[in-house]
Amino acid sequence: MGSTPDKALRKRLRERVKHVVVDEYQDVNPIQEAVVKALSDLGAKLCVVGDDDQVLYQWRGSEVQNIFTFKERYPPVKQIRLEDNFRSSKGVVETARPFIEQNTERLSKKMVHKDAQTYEAGDIVALPFDDPDAEAHFIAATCKKLLGVAIKDGGGKKRGIAWSDMAVLLRSVARNGEPIIRALQDANTPFLVVGMKSLFRTPEADAARALFYFMAGRADCTEAIVRRAWKMAKTGAPVSKIKAAVAIAARARADMLQDVKRYSVYSPQRVFLDFLENAGIREEKVPGDPEHGQILFYNLGKFSQLISDFEAIHFHSKPSDKYYAFAKFLENQAEGAYPEGWQDSQYANPNAVRIMTVHQAKGMQWPAVFVPALMRNRFPAAAIGGRNVWHLIPESGVRGYARYRGTLEDERRLFYVAMTRAQKFLYMTWAPIEDNQRFRKPSTFWENVQKSAFVKCSLPNYSKRKRLPPQAKAGVSKVILSFSDIKYFGVDPIVWTA
Repeated sequence: MGSTPDKALRKRLRERVKHVVVDEYQDVNPIQEAVVKALSDLGAKLCVVGDDDQVLYQWRGSEVQNIFTFKERYPPVKQIRLEDNFRSSKGVVETARPFIEQNTERLSKKMVHKDAQTYEAGDIVALPFDDPDAEAHFIAATCKKLLGVAIKDGGGKKRGIAWSDMAVLLRSVARNGEPIIRALQDANTPFLVVGMKSLFRTPEADAARALFYFMAGRADCTEAIVRRAWKMAKTGAPVSKIKAAVAIAARARADMLQDVKRYSVYSPQRVFLDFLENAGIREEKVPGDPEHGQILFYNLGKFSQLISDFEAIHFHSKPSDKYYAFAKFLENQAEGAYPEGWQDSQYANPNAVRIMTVHQAKGMQWPAVFVPALMRNRFPAAAIGGRNVWHLIPESGVRGYARYRGTLEDERRLFYVAMTRAQKFLYMTWAPIEDNQRFRKPSTFWENVQKSAFVKCSLPNYSKRKRLPPQAKAGVSKVILSFSDIKYFGVDPIVWTA
């Protein structure tokens, strides 16, 4: 009896699945590979696309050997090399290629530039600085100097670089991002930190947190405190409307304690969105440059996503219990609940400089990329080969356990990905941390790239570069909404059944 459903499923899959296409095949883990193999064994034609030079997720189970041994495991195989680079300038390509060719375990290939951007002397630099603050000041000053510099866009057209054309990629934002954040703030440069780790550094997220402390009935968070927090967020909403919105939230809290069964009415997401609506908070009303409004709403969107993540787990909790648990989550867990490499949903594209980890930048590109904090023991990471995560599961219990430790070649792949995110401008810098003996010397990677003829070791001068009005590149985001998300936004979802 036990084998009958399996036979029926195999028969159905054999009849229905004729072709399987796997993108980013180098990041497939053993379980995913088992699914691919099973479908292939059932007769499906298989096509995989991947680049072994861009394996970034071995620490969470991806197995690069899958792509190395593909030809032997799935014969006969036709291999097509996709070697043309339509993203980066000759300088970026010719700097990155010899760097990654130092790896001994890689498939034979050669990246070839296709003049996507014109290389000019000074586009790529490797510079040392006296300390992280000086390094951060250079980044902030260079961002301002790049604003409006002409670059080629799609179709060969030219436009001026905008803030959103610049990215700062770090091995660890948590450990090395603070000086850069301060420098961009001091320079009044719009920026955002991708991911959740720094969300509660923003006054708008702090105000949202205060609202839910109030909804949970905390004695230390009164209506006056909530009003003050939203005033500090500088949303541009009138004080009178904020006061009215807080009063409405107070009535909802009182009603919730009497009407415990109407879960959707007292959903934290609904309360949050109703509050923004009742307070009249609008992106176009946020004071200052337009970028300020975009970033503020980007952060409010991240807070909304945090609510959705929480409610997905606590969906069936009684409303008063849910608010109590959510307040505790915001107070004690939210800031550390998301790993540093976690990528938030890119539904919006504010015109702002990005600060993010290299892992988060996978698959993206920018005309200008900064890769700072290139210190020995940071990039490559000091823990290579020595990280002990086997206190619960013995190494012998996991096939290929070495991939979870990471190697120098893994770190080299990560740096290669960082460099090849750049379309034209690439800045690789380092500075010693005086009070830490582990971070007093430059990375070997930083020393390696100086061998390239395209890398300059002097401050760039862009005063004679052609300039155009800064124009952010238009982007279209794929927005994925669940049934619950649609309901939150006040649209009655329609369910189709076959």
